[in-house]
Amino acid sequence: MGTMHADVSLLTASSTHPRDSRSASLVGQWRSQLLQLHFTTWRIDHDLQAVHACLHDLGPPERWSQAALRARFIRRRSGRAVNDAPLEEIAVRRFQRFALRPDESALEAEILAAWWDRLLVCGRKLETCEKYRDAILLFGDAAGPVWRASMRSLDVFGAQRVGAGCARESLRASQGAIRRFIDFIVDPADEWAERILRLTGCRIRQIATPANTLVHVRSCPEGTVGRAFSDTELRRFFAHVRTVMESATSAHRKGRWTAARDYALYQFMLATGARDSDLDGLRLSDLSPAYGETTRFSAFEQVDFLGKSDPGGPAKLRMVQSIELFASQWATFEWYLHVVRPRLIGPGSGDAVFLSERGHPLRANDISRIFRDYRCGASLPGELHAHCLRHTFAVRLSQIEVDLGIIQRLMGHNSEATTMRYAKLAPPFMRRRLLDCCRRQRRESDARAS
Repeated sequence: MGTMHADVSLLTASSTHPRDSRSASLVGQWRSQLLQLHFTTWRIDHDLQAVHACLHDLGPPERWSQAALRARFIRRRSGRAVNDAPLEEIAVRRFQRFALRPDESALEAEILAAWWDRLLVCGRKLETCEKYRDAILLFGDAAGPVWRASMRSLDVFGAQRVGAGCARESLRASQGAIRRFIDFIVDPADEWAERILRLTGCRIRQIATPANTLVHVRSCPEGTVGRAFSDTELRRFFAHVRTVMESATSAHRKGRWTAARDYALYQFMLATGARDSDLDGLRLSDLSPAYGETTRFSAFEQVDFLGKSDPGGPAKLRMVQSIELFASQWATFEWYLHVVRPRLIGPGSGDAVFLSERGHPLRANDISRIFRDYRCGASLPGELHAHCLRHTFAVRLSQIEVDLGIIQRLMGHNSEATTMRYAKLAPPFMRRRLLDCCRRQRRESDARAS
């Protein structure tokens, strides 16, 4: 943050020419716009440094030519696809459009900020809002504002992303963000479409259609789903976490309670098939007390997760029941709640289930980062990540022949095809299940006939 203020003040202090004063004023206004778009401090600092360097070397933004910008950034693209521009180049081009069309750029920022608020109201997480915003800005870098873009523009954008090696899931997310953003603009409940028409003379329309989106999705390589832990890998991983916990406890070191939390955290992810993002907002009120048969192995009947949302809708509620197959994991989680969590509670804890060393709710990025440290310490393959515990949950359920529809509900999948990929259901397994169903149906038919 200090570097950012130093850059702006240096630019202002050296502004003796009227053009320099205008550039300094533009930088200040653009910084305000980045704040309006909810950019992080690091991203604002990063973008301002890139813009300040171009102002110093190339002069005012109206004198920046595309050839000069390409020559400036082409040397920084080693190992990148031609259309996979670095962040500095995208920031500089956005600043130039802001300088040349300030009113239109301000309106776009205002609409994006209002859309951000709408997404939060609908239950989207901050990480999702950032991905959607960045998708709109990336498309704007290639085609300009959405009201000046055409269906052909989105077609070209999709081809460029495929050429850059974009995974299928990422491309679908970008296309979905563009479609939802345009739907938000043309919503008759708001006046964005009328304001755009008055300012630019452009009539906004939906440009994301099956014709210019599906063709690129089909040609895009399918992203890797990941894999489950083997039994040996699972034992090695938890043995290493337990070793770290026990050594810290015996030496009375500072991290003994966080190591105990980590042991219970990843056991809980294995027992529920939770994503790291599911645990980001998990509260004690999301745990339902057990009754009946469940009390034999768990104090909790089920956990309510707010998972991924359908396009344009709020986050979906997913209920995961405690399963006796994971009785030891549920016992570890109960131990964490009664023994470990009270040691971590701080002023900002609230009723969050998993807490940091300072008592703040544990974030999804922290869960993935901590997992990587334990994975390296256990000398496990780099392809394993925290999400693989979710795959292991699905595989273990399929191994005891739980119905595929039940696994689908527990995982929160919309499609059985996704569940089959997660559970790694091989064709021989599916054939055996189908044969079992057919034999059962034949026996029931014969019984009714007799």
